[in-house]
Amino acid sequence: MRDRLGVKRLRREVAAKTPRLDGGGGRSRSAVLDSSRMTRHVGRAGARSFSRLSAVIATLAVASHLGCGSGAPRPRLEPTLVVEKAARGENAYGLFLRGCRLRDEGEVAGALAAFQAAAALDPESPGIQTAIAQVHHALGEHEKVIAAAERAVALDPSAQSAIELLASSYLARGRVDEAIAKYEDLVALEPKNGALRVVLASLYLRTGRLERAIPSLEEAVRLAPASHFLRLRMGKLYAEARRFEDAERELKEALALRPGHTETILTLGSVLEGAGRPEEAAGLFERLIDEGLLSFDVERALFALHLRRESWDDAIRAGERVTRDFPDDSETLRKLGETYARAGRVSDGVAHFRAFTERAPDDAVAWSTLGGLLYEEKDLPAARAAIENAVRLDRRLAVAWVTLGVIASSMDDPAAAIEAFRAASGLLPESAEVFFFLGVAELDADHPQDAVAPLRRALELRPKSEKALLSLGVALEKSGRIGEAADVFRQLIELDPKSGEARNYLGYMLADHGLRLDEALVEIEKAVALDPDNGFYVDSLGWVLFRLGRLEEATTHLERALRLAGDDPTILDHLGDVYARRGMNGEAIATWKRALERGADRERISSKLNTLNAQ
Repeated sequence: MRDRLGVKRLRREVAAKTPRLDGGGGRSRSAVLDSSRMTRHVGRAGARSFSRLSAVIATLAVASHLGCGSGAPRPRLEPTLVVEKAARGENAYGLFLRGCRLRDEGEVAGALAAFQAAAALDPESPGIQTAIAQVHHALGEHEKVIAAAERAVALDPSAQSAIELLASSYLARGRVDEAIAKYEDLVALEPKNGALRVVLASLYLRTGRLERAIPSLEEAVRLAPASHFLRLRMGKLYAEARRFEDAERELKEALALRPGHTETILTLGSVLEGAGRPEEAAGLFERLIDEGLLSFDVERALFALHLRRESWDDAIRAGERVTRDFPDDSETLRKLGETYARAGRVSDGVAHFRAFTERAPDDAVAWSTLGGLLYEEKDLPAARAAIENAVRLDRRLAVAWVTLGVIASSMDDPAAAIEAFRAASGLLPESAEVFFFLGVAELDADHPQDAVAPLRRALELRPKSEKALLSLGVALEKSGRIGEAADVFRQLIELDPKSGEARNYLGYMLADHGLRLDEALVEIEKAVALDPDNGFYVDSLGWVLFRLGRLEEATTHLERALRLAGDDPTILDHLGDVYARRGMNGEAIATWKRALERGADRERISSKLNTLNAQ
């Protein structure tokens, strides 16, 4: 009996020191279990770290508190004896403490069972519901987090840990507006918590509410004026709102807090440029570089700024400095070469890159850039040699293959051009321009059938490319696929009704093959109307009239075409045919002989002369 009385006395002492779960009746106000005072039991510190950082950090904090953070083993999910002990009469407080211990030991399933049993005994405790929500949060079960945390907040609207968990899970489920509402509740509960205001500002930005993000972040800066991070964020936010004066002020404050901070410098330069003061932005970069700041990003930003301003000489100086301080920056090397060309200082560029390749003979981009500049100088052999060096050093340098193809085409070496453009097309499979170049090179090599596929690919990538359509029409015509070629030219004419070249080619092709002569005449007449003094269009008109048997008109137009275009061998050949058909044999013979002198097909013209002489 004494022992029994001793137990009762002990229980009374514990009860006197520990408030009851039901707070004397009605809603629970337990100092241990109430969400506003349960810090040491439900991981308040972990949840607070969430409010200070972000929803992501909250997940890590809670998970870490439960023994399942990054790098920790996944908690075992085997059932424990908690439920059995609850059935033997353990009270809610005991179950809650047991759940905390199991949680800390990584027994997540057991902890959850203990908290749920405690909730069954005390369903109106927001603290227990918050603990349940935290376990679900650690397991990534956001819908269950939301259910438990919403119950906690319903029981106690000031249950901050539950509100934080709700905000985190709302974000995880993409319910951003609801997350924002919870953060606004948290800010109301802790108006001096600047970290909460930062997160809230970020969420406002995420939903396009710039006008609400700005005051939220302004208050965070007011609470922590010495924070470089917040000053930088504030400056960026003002810049986004095009409040350049305010942005400049904040960024200068940030730079005073962390002199030489690259991101701050770059952002301030961008703000000055946005405010219409690019000279000051350039001056800022120059001053810091002169003071000894060795920053790849700042030096490149200065180079890019001068390029945007089209201040070519300044850009060249800045680019030369980048390539000197950071010789592996291939992008700046390439752009510097283009800048020399734009500035009309090709010779200076050649000298610079010759010296550079002497210092760095294995730099493929430098050789490629030198080759491009030499091409601009019309020194084709030297340009080709430089580019060949580039592709020897780096066979995946696409721009070098393209340049090599262009140079080879200019040197009337279509085989080398084809090889180069094929290599480039393998590296740039989505480049319509490269496939167009390849198709044209095949045409130049008199491989019209091989030109068709790359030209069709160019049109797949750029369906309205007029030059690709025109070249495809030519390739099809030279391949003997007249009907397909005509369809392509008609497509081009539909795309550009003012394309005299397409109309002329379609009309001439049809006339030359004796097909659809009425359509041919209409198209050629439209081409001549677009460009009346184009001798080749006028030649086509004379030729279709010849095919139609309108010999006098044909003669008039072909003689005019010869005056306009000079002694073109094709026009001379056509005019000779008209003279011969009209019985003007002397004129025909003289005209065909002139055609031979100008490079006309000797076998064909000689055959005509022999036939006429035999009559």
